Amino acid sequence: MKSSRTDTPFLKIEGRSGCNIKIVKIKEKILVRKVSSSFGYNSRLIKQAKKQREFNQLNSLVFFDSPKIFSQGTTEEELNYFDMEYIAAEKFSSFLCRITVKQIQQIVEYLINYLDSLFELAQPIDSPINIVQKKINDLKTVLYSNQNFSKDFQQEVFSFLETKIPKAKLYQGYCHGDLTFSNMLFSNGKIYLIDFLDSFIESPVIDLVKLRQDSKFFWSVMVDLDLEEFNYCKIMQILSYIDQSLEKYLLRKGENVYNWYQYLELFNLVRIMPYVTKVNEIDFLHKHIKKQIRR
Repeated sequence: MKSSRTDTPFLKIEGRSGCNIKIVKIKEKILVRKVSSSFGYNSRLIKQAKKQREFNQLNSLVFFDSPKIFSQGTTEEELNYFDMEYIAAEKFSSFLCRITVKQIQQIVEYLINYLDSLFELAQPIDSPINIVQKKINDLKTVLYSNQNFSKDFQQEVFSFLETKIPKAKLYQGYCHGDLTFSNMLFSNGKIYLIDFLDSFIESPVIDLVKLRQDSKFFWSVMVDLDLEEFNYCKIMQILSYIDQSLEKYLLRKGENVYNWYQYLELFNLVRIMPYVTKVNEIDFLHKHIKKQIRR
């Protein structure tokens, strides 16, 4: 549910997870329906709805919110769906194009408070080596026939991931799972989170990684097809400013968090590899993954 205007009664709908997103009207109420992309995706959609509900129960931050889920069901094609609150809001790029310096500083404060709230709920666990190794094996299978990345490059990537799994404890706990700026809506001083994602590791470190996927690597800026070219520089400057604060925050969290962050930052880029088809996205991953491995 993305919009470039807050005064428009019907907003542009975009799916970010391959699911079908549409507006429905039930008993005079306008809702947004998210429908599973396939029968095999059904269980994931249920987990995502559960995570979105949990956020509304756990969240104590007045400046963060998420669309309320009203109902769930199954279509005639046996695809799961859930209906949620319709939010009239702006997507990140249109919002960042017009905000003030004070609002930028406020966004930084909001994000850090959000991360702090997750770390307070999280508990340290022993290094989940087996879980990580299983995910590496899954990625190998998915990428095996991918022609966008050479076998030599894949071998280098997976060799690094397998030998560099941190032995340190990891904070485990609630996280959004895909906390990119493209999954935020801005309305009336609040940030609404959408497109929650079940992650192979539930950790606030994942949310920090996803945030910096945008503030450090500018991923959402690159894939935003509606963004006018003349606004790129301003948005990238704002994201760079935000990233300076996020990097300082990471350094304050201590060595264990930092080591896991470094590893999961690379892991996150590798997880995108099976889904890219455009030349600029493939080149982006080649460049940044190589840089991460060879630093």
